[in-house]
Amino acid sequence: MNLTKEDIASLRPYGNFVLVRSIVSMDTIMLRGEKIFIDTSYKPEHHAEVICEVVAVPRRLVFDRKRPVGESMEWHSAMELHKGDIVWCNYLAVLKGKERHMLTCDGLKYFMVEYSQIYLKKNKQDITMLNGWVLCEPVYKEKEQVVVDGKTIALPSVTTHNQSQGIARHTQFGKVKYIGRPVKEYYYADAEVDDDYIRVGDTVMFVTPFNPHLEHELHHHFDGTSLIVSRRSRIMGIVEF
Repeated sequence: MNLTKEDIASLRPYGNFVLVRSIVSMDTIMLRGEKIFIDTSYKPEHHAEVICEVVAVPRRLVFDRKRPVGESMEWHSAMELHKGDIVWCNYLAVLKGKERHMLTCDGLKYFMVEYSQIYLKKNKQDITMLNGWVLCEPVYKEKEQVVVDGKTIALPSVTTHNQSQGIARHTQFGKVKYIGRPVKEYYYADAEVDDDYIRVGDTVMFVTPFNPHLEHELHHHFDGTSLIVSRRSRIMGIVEF
């Protein structure tokens, strides 16, 4: 759908969606000092343009257990975004937004992303984690058991893959690098809860080793390293190796 600048300026997203536009193209990478162009139509999930600028936010976020998930957020959290914020989004949400909610204006492409699928905002050096998401450095430890919050836990065997094979390694541990405020409550009240004792610098154990990466390993724009995204509610506790 083609819109005018006036249309974009007056647009107010519906439901729990945020209007964004991608600001970093993923069609090139630097290899040994040379710029290499990539065919992003091959495995587009590896090249999703997850770094976006916020264009407009909804009047309010909807959290209502009387409504089905989709109309209601899965958790009750504060709106912490404003027009002009730079955000990192879930890659699947970006791909879906471009497929279903694409708008164009003067050659620029805009689309809708669910607020719950926006991990963080970064304004200069100020990082704010959103929606109960936690950003961690992966910690790779081959252990049969660990001590979590004073309790010894036996670990199941998890197959890891070498990153040189193009597959991100799995790990059930991470060192907390950035963490935001906990969500107020969850839609399924008995299913999840956000603990408030986790701090930056803690090494933690996740409920599952299969956690998404903030960016694909080909495109490390955040700080040049591989980082894992998890949730407060998916952290089992602080680990002692």
